[in-house]
Amino acid sequence: MKRFSHAPGPPPDSATSQDRQEKAVERRLDELIARLSERGRRITPQRVAILRVLAGSEGHPSAEQVHRAILPMFPTTSLATVYKTIHLLKAEGEILELEFSEFGNRYDGNKPYPHPHVICSGCGAIVDAEVSGLTEMTRRIAEETGFAITTHRLDFYGLCPKCRAERAAADRAGARGGEAGDAAGAAGPDTPAMRNRPAPAENGATYDVPRPIAAK
Repeated sequence: MKRFSHAPGPPPDSATSQDRQEKAVERRLDELIARLSERGRRITPQRVAILRVLAGSEGHPSAEQVHRAILPMFPTTSLATVYKTIHLLKAEGEILELEFSEFGNRYDGNKPYPHPHVICSGCGAIVDAEVSGLTEMTRRIAEETGFAITTHRLDFYGLCPKCRAERAAADRAGARGGEAGDAAGAAGPDTPAMRNRPAPAENGATYDVPRPIAAK
């Protein structure tokens, strides 16, 4: 009898989403290196590490976050080196700078062109948003106002799922604490003064509860 193997074969597209993401990061990194090389800029190992973080990060890091990311590999690299590399990329139009008064400046090395962002007002997380019709809206605004639109910025603010969950948990904990406090308040404080206070008599008058005699 002929035996058939039930082992599954390789999928038609063996590249995983992680593989595709890594390849996209490498392509973007090559683009950044090529652009700086064309301008005669030095491509040091430290600068390549900075470019890799900017090319691979989807969280729009700050300069300080980029600096912390490369320190394990290059502990002597200064924050000034990171800022200098960012400045060079800005001059070449290869990075998008997002300025915030509350979160500091953040940088997008993946999409150096204007595009919408969703920003968490709790933790400062930034996520790219896909909005259809943005190009057409920009063109229409230019026609209506007579402006030559050179750039724009569209931000949406709210709470990210993580902050929403944390806030909901805190609200639930606060509600439970309030209920416990209400129950304790209804029962009254259990103190010697309260235990020895005059007790109501049946006719509405009060009489004194004998105080305990201290042991001698």
